Amino acid sequence: MNKVNVAVWGIGNHAENRIIPILNSIKEINLIGICSRNKASLKKNSIKWNCLAWSDPNKMLTLNELDVVYISSPIGVHYSMCKAVLNAGKHAWCEKSLTCNLEETSKLVLLSKKYNKVLAESFMYLYHPQFQKVKEVAIKKNK
Repeated sequence: MNKVNVAVWGIGNHAENRIIPILNSIKEINLIGICSRNKASLKKNSIKWNCLAWSDPNKMLTLNELDVVYISSPIGVHYSMCKAVLNAGKHAWCEKSLTCNLEETSKLVLLSKKYNKVLAESFMYLYHPQFQKVKEVAIKKNK
């Protein structure tokens, strides 16, 4: 079985404490690297997780072995980061909310289709009552 090579872009507390440990625990995923402007965090986490570290996202995105970039950054930069990832020919997994508006989301969906790459939003509230309501509305609409 081939593992999926993943890098995490944006190394804040959430990524350090939740995202990276979870990705590293999945046997089908190889945490290949991390990317951040915070060089101290890069050094600490690349040693801890035995992975590559980039302060320049363009260098990360040119790595041929990289399959997926998990974006864990503030929402306001998700669009530009996802766009860069998809344009580099990588799959984009992104924290919620994917973007700030429908127009940006629509553009990313078109890019993902153009390059035949996965664009996914991490959504932890699958069983939340609000999600259930949205699901009910969607089902009624599609009938």
